[in-house]
Amino acid sequence: MNRDAVLAFFLGLATLASAEVTTIRSCPDVSPEICTIRELRIAPCPRHPCPLKKGRNATLDFDFTPNFAASKLQTAVYWADDPQQTPFGTVGIADACPHITCPTVAGTPNIFTYTLYIGKKLPNGKYWFRWKVWNEDNPAEVCCLETRVELRR
Repeated sequence: MNRDAVLAFFLGLATLASAEVTTIRSCPDVSPEICTIRELRIAPCPRHPCPLKKGRNATLDFDFTPNFAASKLQTAVYWADDPQQTPFGTVGIADACPHITCPTVAGTPNIFTYTLYIGKKLPNGKYWFRWKVWNEDNPAEVCCLETRVELRR
């Protein structure tokens, strides 16, 4: 393993060590029989709701168990109260496989890890975010969580 890889590994461990488990709720339109999400961690997160500074990154990771197998997965984050489910600008709809173990195996636990840039133009305030990971070939096979965060300068 080269020096850069070792450094990246230890920086990743430090980020996870400073992450805080935060409150989540199930997405109302997704059955927990399709996917179980056990825990969400956000770094940095000194209190709840997690204060996320605009112009900075936040690392989110969650433990989930899909009850479906998929080789191609997509992900997006949304404002939870947006009925149109417009993807959050800095993520859009993205390939999820760089952030989890693909392919997923039904009934096998997995971890999703994503570093999210918090755009400077986002409004200040407390909001519920919805994060989804779904089977590209069958969008009904989805893992989904909602969490409350505070966006601030």
